[in-house]
Amino acid sequence: RPPQTPIPRGPAVGGGARGLVLAPAAVPAAAIAGVGGYVASIASAAGRRKLVIKREEAAMFALANLLEADYTSVAPSQVQDVQKMYGVPDEQFEEMVIDIYKKFILAMLKDPEFKTSELKELEALKDTLGLTAEQLSDAFYETVESVFRTSVMWTSTKDLEDPDSIERMTVDKCIYLASRVLTKVDTEEGHEYTMSRCRKLLSLDQREFEDRCLNLAQPLYAKALSVVSERLETLTADSLVKARGSLGIADNEVIELHTKTFTDEAKRVVMATTPPSLDAAGVARLAKLREVLAISEEDSRFMTNEIVVPVYCDAIDEVSMC
Repeated sequence: RPPQTPIPRGPAVGGGARGLVLAPAAVPAAAIAGVGGYVASIASAAGRRKLVIKREEAAMFALANLLEADYTSVAPSQVQDVQKMYGVPDEQFEEMVIDIYKKFILAMLKDPEFKTSELKELEALKDTLGLTAEQLSDAFYETVESVFRTSVMWTSTKDLEDPDSIERMTVDKCIYLASRVLTKVDTEEGHEYTMSRCRKLLSLDQREFEDRCLNLAQPLYAKALSVVSERLETLTADSLVKARGSLGIADNEVIELHTKTFTDEAKRVVMATTPPSLDAAGVARLAKLREVLAISEEDSRFMTNEIVVPVYCDAIDEVSMC
């Protein structure tokens, strides 16, 4: 299958890599059907097919039109109906839906910054197309191949090592999306097989691969923690467990973030009174925060003392000077 140029789902606005945005979830007919005769020249890697017959071309455009407006409202049976209507053989139809999914990912990568909503979009399209774990793996690997050609092969080492370069951000987002989506649908062995192929293609060892995924996910989790203070009354520890799970972050990878969140709130609570102190309301609030962040009572007491004790010592020194 020849490499295809990804077509964005919506107009790009703003400047620079961080100014790009995507339109609301929709699969554009142009991105799926591949404007300019893409359908007429699809060939498998083994060269089994040299020409796509007219009914398959028509089926591809029918799929594009079906998914264009709102693919989340399309049932898998409707997708299968297109195959039946145009009499497309199973093998060729499988290639079509895999290619649709790949083009959707590539359109998503037009914006190198990751948004959590994108995981839901990919999952929804996967369900609509009725893709199996094996088909998803093929789609993501083909996407990584495309990204390798466009963002790695001709990119300088300096840019690839720069976390803020468009090329590096695109690669990191691509492998993160692949890892998260496949984790949910594939077996552990199947997931590792696909990830190992991606790592080999990108010349990344397992540690670097996982670190890149973590470096993309942690800022999003930190952003979620930034609103814990104002939503403390409605949050539970399980809320954060689910957030970590959706981002693929292990419990031991958020200890520093949780510690900082707790100490920042403890400082705010202490300094909110005049003179600075930890009153009963403050103690209750920090106890609630400790539960939400799953911090042990001993650790929370230690962190609180590190804030409160210096304040009390300063107060005693002031009295002594008087």
